[in-house]
Amino acid sequence: MCTPNQLHFSGSHTEVTQRSRLLLRCWMRCTSRRRQTPLYLEKSKKYLEDVVAVLACIGPPKEQTEVVPQSTMNLWESMRHMTSTHKVVFETSDGEVSVHDHILMLASPVLKAMLESTMQEGTRKRIEIKDSTASSASLFLDLLYTSSTREDPDYQATLGALDLAHRWQVHGMVPCAVSTLREMITVGSFAEIAEA
Repeated sequence: MCTPNQLHFSGSHTEVTQRSRLLLRCWMRCTSRRRQTPLYLEKSKKYLEDVVAVLACIGPPKEQTEVVPQSTMNLWESMRHMTSTHKVVFETSDGEVSVHDHILMLASPVLKAMLESTMQEGTRKRIEIKDSTASSASLFLDLLYTSSTREDPDYQATLGALDLAHRWQVHGMVPCAVSTLREMITVGSFAEIAEA
């Protein structure tokens, strides 16, 4: 595990990643001409393990977080659950989930275009997401309203919420979902989370 004091990189995450890829390509080209002795292969393996360890310590820049008073969180949470004022319904594979239309339109340019158009979603105010579950849609909305949830979602619901955030370009939600998924990595969940 790396600590901030162990590694010092200048530049953005993208620049560091691009430099790392370039260095790895250069190293591979230079070493491909050398003789493949057991000692050389062992050193190569050690070098690649070190590269992977360094890359594992480099993450995207952390999003700035703010402290929000509990009363504000309670207000937004109450609004989220005030279903009598919701105007849009998500039709999921296993049920319906409702939401305020203005929240969706402010958060997502994709959903705004859908809801303001003469397309079926705009006229009926119903959005079909049959490839998502109600728990994924609910988690998506909890994160949209408050960047948190009182539920205890599993990794599959969290992956579904992340998929919806990507699909509808709700970029501010992605770091929160990714952070949650990191904590959910197990032997059983690793492959699905890594693919996301």
